[in-house]
Parts: sequence; C-alpha cells; structure tokens
Amino acid sequence: MSQQVVTYVCDACKQVRRLAFTPEIYSQYVADDLTGLALFSDIHDCADGLKEVNNLYIDHDFNVRSFALLKLPEYRKKQVGMIPIPSAAAVDDLKDIILTQINKKNDLNIEIHELALDVKIIVGEAAEVPISTLESDMGMVQLNFYPSTTIYTPEIEIWFNQFVNIIEILPPTKISFLIEVIQYILDNMDHNPTEFDLKLVKTILASHEVFFTLSKIERLTSFVSNNPYDLSSKDLGIMQNMIDTIDEKPMIPLKDFVILYDIDFVHTIYLFLILEVQKIVIIDRPGIVG
Repeated sequence: MSQQVVTYVCDACKQVRRLAFTPEIYSQYVADDLTGLALFSDIHDCADGLKEVNNLYIDHDFNVRSFALLKLPEYRKKQVGMIPIPSAAAVDDLKDIILTQINKKNDLNIEIHELALDVKIIVGEAAEVPISTLESDMGMVQLNFYPSTTIYTPEIEIWFNQFVNIIEILPPTKISFLIEVIQYILDNMDHNPTEFDLKLVKTILASHEVFFTLSKIERLTSFVSNNPYDLSSKDLGIMQNMIDTIDEKPMIPLKDFVILYDIDFVHTIYLFLILEVQKIVIIDRPGIVG
C-alpha cells in the first residue's frame, strides 16, 4: 500500500516535520466520522532538546488541517479541608489530553485521571472495560489499563502503581517528562522497579525544578579509573564535561545538558544519578521526598 507524506512546520522548534502514512494507518486514527479527520500525536525532539507533542488533525488528502502543542496544567487545584473523595462525575468533567501513541514499537492503551489537575490523559484507545484500575494512596490519581499488545503483568502493575503515587505527590510535571517516564516503564517492564529506577523516574518528572552542586569532585579521578558501572569512554568524557559545566554554571538547568552534549534526556539523568551515588554531585530536587 503506497505511503503518503504528511508535512507541517512545528511552531515551537520550526522543524519541517514529515510523517509517512498509508490509508490503513490513517483509518486507525480517524477521530470524527463526520469530518473524517484523523487525530495523530507527533512526538518529536523539539526546540529545547526535550520531547514535545503536536496533535495533528489530518484530512483524507493527507493535509494537516490544524495542530496544537499539548501542555499539562502548571498548577493543581487548591483543596480546602479534607481531601475530597473522587467521584464518577468528577472524572467525567476532566479535560481530555490525548496521546494517540507513545512510540511505534509499543501498543499501549491507558487513561490517567489527574483529579487535582482536572485532566484525563488518554494514551492510545480506551475500551469499555479496563483490565485493571490502579489508584494512588490519596485517591487523586487513577490509572485504567486497557487491552493492548502490551501485556498486563505483575511487574507492570507494580511499575504503574509506583507511577500514580509518584505523580500524586510531585509538583505538576510537563507532558514531555510524562512521555519519557511511560517509555522508561515500557523499556523496563520485564523486572520490578529498583530503588535506582524510582529515583530516576522522580528526577525525570521533576527535572524542570532540578539543580546540581558539586560535592566531592576529587572522587571523579578514582571513579573514572575503576569504572564500576562499565561505562563507555564517551560517557566518562560526558561526565567530566558535566562536572566542568556545573563548576562554571552552578544553576544551569538539566535540559541544557541535553543540548550541550547532544545526548538522550533519560541517559543524561542516568549519568547524573551515578555521579550522585558516587557522592561527586548533589542533586537538588525541590518537592521530592525520598
């Protein structure tokens, strides 16, 4: 079946985005039978080196009729007195934020109800009845897991259980960080999350508020010599550059390291966590406990 190329220019990064579609793929994303427009989430590395999402509405001739950058609310609702008990009516009133897919490899269908943010984040497609519904400890975040090619296992249940409790207590995150965490879960769902995994997830979700200070920089030479994590020479070189950058610009945001060294966002955090474990760097995470 012949492919059609959908083209548009992202308002944020000014990239010309080219997406390949077939009529079969197009039909999977038709959002409105009356208009025939297909809704498709274009996740891409954007202006600040982080992933952003444009939701595109595409017509039968494969023209982009409109698109919008997805954003999560920056503030939660203020609660007075006791935490309210979530109700079905409250869920029905939430604003829908739709991600048609996370990537091409994993088929995942979930809904995340963030009651304090007034949003319902829909990933993939929701069936009538979820396989499982997970709820955070205070009941303000709910996750419905629907049938897909991603199999619901005891391990993935533990991952998403931790996930709903983490996003309940952290400051509101950004859509790009939410995508990174869901992708990280999909990449690691063959095992239960470790303490290191959970610290990495928390750091990703709050990375817009994370800063670094140097601790025992003299440990770096010994660490590089012993290389206990069997890191590549490239990673060791990046770590040295990170140290030099923090020394010159102590309040530099995490995302700037991604742009400076042209490396994956999650891998950047992974390297910083290793430096933290080795007590070479201190990571200041406002709002994160534990």
